[in-house]
Amino acid sequence: MRRLSKEEVFDMIDGATILGTGGGGDPSSAYSTLGKFLESGRSPILVELSELRKEDYVGSPYFVGSIAPNKHKKGGLKFDYTLIEKAVLTAKQLLDVDVKGMIASEIGGGNTGLAMISSIVSGVPLINGDFMGRAGPELHQSTVNVCGIPMTPSIIVTGTGNELIVRSYQNIDSYESIARYVSVISGGHAAVLDSILPSFTVKKCYIKGTIQTCIDVGRARREALEKGKDPIGAITKKLKNGRVIFYGTVEKYKWKDDAGFLKGTALVKGEGKYKGRTLESYIMNEHISVKIDNKFHVLPPDLISFLKSDTGEAISNTDLSEGDHVTVIASDADKKWKTKRGLELFGPEHFGIRGNKDD
Repeated sequence: MRRLSKEEVFDMIDGATILGTGGGGDPSSAYSTLGKFLESGRSPILVELSELRKEDYVGSPYFVGSIAPNKHKKGGLKFDYTLIEKAVLTAKQLLDVDVKGMIASEIGGGNTGLAMISSIVSGVPLINGDFMGRAGPELHQSTVNVCGIPMTPSIIVTGTGNELIVRSYQNIDSYESIARYVSVISGGHAAVLDSILPSFTVKKCYIKGTIQTCIDVGRARREALEKGKDPIGAITKKLKNGRVIFYGTVEKYKWKDDAGFLKGTALVKGEGKYKGRTLESYIMNEHISVKIDNKFHVLPPDLISFLKSDTGEAISNTDLSEGDHVTVIASDADKKWKTKRGLELFGPEHFGIRGNKDD
């Protein structure tokens, strides 16, 4: 158990945004909110799951909704952490569950930041781990589902006054539809606290150490910039099979807000050793798959991130624009996603992709 420094907190958000594969929530909200907490002397405590008692309950807070900007809000999906406070209070009052720790639902600048914020306001520690190892567009993409464990009880709270408790669901498709529908009718997003599970159950399905990985990735980028070294090379060294797969200029970026998702494609025109070649990314909130010269090069569940070529800063799909100079990196997903059930939930066929790499 240790209290994180201001530097570690901001490195964590930076690293989580890189691992967020273009989605994972709005990092600017995390920077701003956590900055205010740190200024007031409130910093997060990071713990290993093993430091909790086996019977202690852990909750997973996040926001569900499209990351697409719209006329009502500048930028993409932002969060109001007080909604998670309401959910935690509901868990205690109506479900008689006292949450003793927070665990991120995914890795992303916004939603991992939200888990950190939620831990501070709830007075409980943040677990060094998460349920995805990256960001993903649907509730399907949780290692809780890979292990066959229900994500209920679930509490869904919106800024428009809707509050639901989901005690059970028919299947994960039904749960996804419920949460997504509530977000759509409530202004585009909803706060969720689910996978409220005892720590001995969480141990079976979480991905260990990912918060520290985010800190390490963010620190590597920052220190490389401070020393005048290559930030992107520093980042890829911290990732599982991290590698640069392309760089160039975003020539076309077309997207739409479709049923609670930002869906679109980004076309990158190659430069340098990639001159004369093209990369196309299919996006569903996050970068899902990549083709180079019209052949699949990276498929889900592996990670794809667009970085600013000069600084290595991650570019969210909310902020990506035509004309951006980008370096595209890839890395391998956690082994849980390479299992039969993991691929059913997060593999190519789940997203309607037919074909293999180089097809």
